[in-house]
Amino acid sequence: MARPNDTIFIDEWMREDLQCWLVFLSDFNGISYFRPLEILDVNTLNMCADASFIGFGATFKSHWIQSTYPDSWKKLGITFLELYPLFVILEIFSHVFANRCIRINCDNMAVVHILNNQTSRCSNIMRVVRKLVILLANNNIYIKAFHIPGSLNVLCDALSRFKNCNSLLSQYGMDACPSEIPHMLLPKNFML
Repeated sequence: MARPNDTIFIDEWMREDLQCWLVFLSDFNGISYFRPLEILDVNTLNMCADASFIGFGATFKSHWIQSTYPDSWKKLGITFLELYPLFVILEIFSHVFANRCIRINCDNMAVVHILNNQTSRCSNIMRVVRKLVILLANNNIYIKAFHIPGSLNVLCDALSRFKNCNSLLSQYGMDACPSEIPHMLLPKNFML
């Protein structure tokens, strides 16, 4: 801004970012806790996720979730589809992660970058990122994402493709039935 009387134009993205912070600040009670320095890693949490154009699968400890994507979501791209189940699993178990630092392993390098920087150039991805940022801020959660080879993400890969996973679920010590995904977090109900 060269002169005080210059006009500043606020685009749609900036309005959505400001709205995100207004939502957070309206609920923020002014209290913040110091998080432990220890980062809970994937071995402690058994937390991972994966997606395909069919659907997604994600795990946390012995819990697991699985859902299909609507046909309309297939055009959103694999980065969006891989990010979404991480948001869902974090939302479902946010009460467990509150006031903690957690490590997330992901087999998609673009998602690792998005999680670590909490931004993207894609408007649809930013809709998930904004919800994620509010979730993390409201629960005082710090995440650090790391890339892993897809060959190490066997269970979530099978869940995302709706392969017969009974033996894998048993091998990994998972619950017999999936955890329920809240209605508002099902892909068909998620507001893009």
